[in-house]
Amino acid sequence: MIYNNKNKLINGRTVDLKPGPRHPKDKRPQRDMPFDIALRKFRKQIEKAGIVKELRARFPNHLLLVDLKTMDAGAYEAAPFYGAGADICTVLGVSGLATCAGVVSAANATGAEAQIDLINVGDKAACAQACAEAGAQIVGVHTGLDAQAAGDTPFDDLAMIANLGLNVRVSVAGGINASTIQDVVRAGADIIVVGAAIYGADSP
Repeated sequence: MIYNNKNKLINGRTVDLKPGPRHPKDKRPQRDMPFDIALRKFRKQIEKAGIVKELRARFPNHLLLVDLKTMDAGAYEAAPFYGAGADICTVLGVSGLATCAGVVSAANATGAEAQIDLINVGDKAACAQACAEAGAQIVGVHTGLDAQAAGDTPFDDLAMIANLGLNVRVSVAGGINASTIQDVVRAGADIIVVGAAIYGADSP
């Protein structure tokens, strides 16, 4: 299943993110759907469309990561994707330990893995430690685009998390390119995520 830029599936189904119909007596100005509600609706439509199941069926031997970046209702959000065949789902560390633990629980129910994304977490060491104790299998050091634009890099945070000696694999993302990839390997990264250096290259 492939989406075009209007969120329409090629098999004829659509993902409608427009507000639903309102009562004729409701005279309030029509407004766009709030982003968080639209995103939740979009996720539900993806589940119904069976995209994760489709990918699992087509690529049974490939690792399938669903980058949910869950912020609340961890088990509820993640369980359908694990059930559909996801190997890893991500949850934001800033969501709090209860939400992270919910995703871990959902992962354990299917023998899958949970990745904690440390983007914008204040005390990254404490969050990583608590989530590792809760059973998370992967901790992701992630420097976002805005932080990168401000001059931040993931290298110091990566070294700090790797040196904690937690029983997790350590992922790193944020500004990694051909000139820095060996640095992150030496700093202790088990998983390296490269984005813009590939999709922004003249010849990806």
